[in-house]
Amino acid sequence: FKVWGSAANDVYVVGELETIWHLRGSTWSLERQSSNASSRLTTVAGCSAHEVYAVGNLDVLRSDGTTWSAVSIGTIDDNGLNGVACAGPGRIAVVGFAGTKERLSGGRWDDDFSQPPSTDLHAVWADPSGAFWAAGGDFSSDPRAGASRNGVLAYYGSAPPSSTLSP
Repeated sequence: FKVWGSAANDVYVVGELETIWHLRGSTWSLERQSSNASSRLTTVAGCSAHEVYAVGNLDVLRSDGTTWSAVSIGTIDDNGLNGVACAGPGRIAVVGFAGTKERLSGGRWDDDFSQPPSTDLHAVWADPSGAFWAAGGDFSSDPRAGASRNGVLAYYGSAPPSSTLSP
């Protein structure tokens, strides 16, 4: 589903069956794969070659560049995860369905689930200031004739963003 790399010769790809492929130098290796057909990793991102995260369904995985391990982030409930981003070493955001928003900072996961928006979030990005931006909306359901879709943009940072979007 997604690809991320710390360099042209250090690239990760994630997908179905919790599959993780890793390019080291000029060689691809399969680092992880599940036999559970419902398991899928939808996004991979990292802070460096030694801090890489992959998320999907109810799973958060972390690699130190050599070994993958499961990360417990608290209350994901039954909401699937869709996005992960890094704002610096140990500063991670994870987003997902039904407004799931989790942040790692100072070694602790903070649950922002109760904060708006509560719609599905599909991706997250960390801007150069360290603020997190997430995008989503009701795009996972089938479109209805004559009905428009609703998108949402979420922001978490120390200074408020502009309240206006312009082309």
